[in-house]
This record gives sequence, C-alpha cells and structure tokens, in this order.
Amino acid sequence: MTSQILPASQIGTLATAILGSACFACFTWGTITHFVRVESEQAGAWTISLLSLTGFFVFLARLAVVLLFCVSVGLWAWTIRATSAQPPSLAFSEDAPVVLFARGPYRLVRHPFYTAYLVFWAATCLGGSFAAWPLAAGVAVFLVMATTYLVAARHEERKFSRSALAQTYRDYAAVTS
Repeated sequence: MTSQILPASQIGTLATAILGSACFACFTWGTITHFVRVESEQAGAWTISLLSLTGFFVFLARLAVVLLFCVSVGLWAWTIRATSAQPPSLAFSEDAPVVLFARGPYRLVRHPFYTAYLVFWAATCLGGSFAAWPLAAGVAVFLVMATTYLVAARHEERKFSRSALAQTYRDYAAVTS
C-alpha cells in the first residue's frame, strides 16, 4: 500500500487554489507595474481593483469550504479506521466504556468524531452563506451543533470518570486536547 501526501480529491482543490492565486498575482503585478497611470482614470481603476479583490476573497472562501469538507471527511475516516476493531457506542449512550482509544487521531484530540463533525458544520456554515441561507442562519446551526457535541463529549467524559478506566482516562486527558 502506497501512501499519498494528499488524497486525489484534495490535489484538484490545491491545484485550483494555486492556479487561481497565480492568475490573481499576475494580474495584480501587471496592474501595478505595466500600465501607465493617468490621473483621470484613477477612480475606475480603484473600483476594478476593489471588485477584483472582493471576488478573489470570495473564491478563497469557497475554496476553504472544499478544504474544510476534505479535512472533515479525512479526520472522520481516520477515526473510523482507529476504532474499527472495537467501534465505540453512539453519543449519549449509557453503557460503561470498555476501551480507551489512544491511537490514530485520539493521540491528538479526545473526541475526533465530534471534531470532524464540527469541521463539517463550519464548512456548511461558510458554504451555506454563499447559497440558500444567510450567514446568520449558518452560524446558528453551527452553534447548536457545537453545543450538542460539547454536551455529548462531557457525557462521555463523565462515563469514563465512573468506569474502571477512570485513572487511565485522566492520564490520557492530561496529554490530549
């Protein structure tokens, strides 16, 4: 099995970002260094520059949405792989934990599934603001989901604190975020 630095889906996104940025940099360079400036044309030139810059930032924001979706599903898949031998129970279950995951993404963060979901909701919030719903609606959805995942994470941590794995979990929590 060969490993890739970036999945194929992210290579296209990265190539788009690089090419789009290179085009914008070339056009900006040309605007600054190539054209002769005439005082009477300054207002129009500034208008074009500001609109171009605004459009470029919208392009970068949309690109960020794609990258966030890729990060979300990548973290989710990594977490699935790390837990495939013994899948965890669903959120808000009342069972006592029988295993403490400490490999894969769990080396970095205590709740990688919830983190992946939050990255997804952040991308949805940002992406939705370009589409059918206003940014305020996206932020509201994100905040509700973030609160729900936080409550679920705290619930799981309380389950660990009452289990046979309590001390092991405290040691683990002390070195992860």
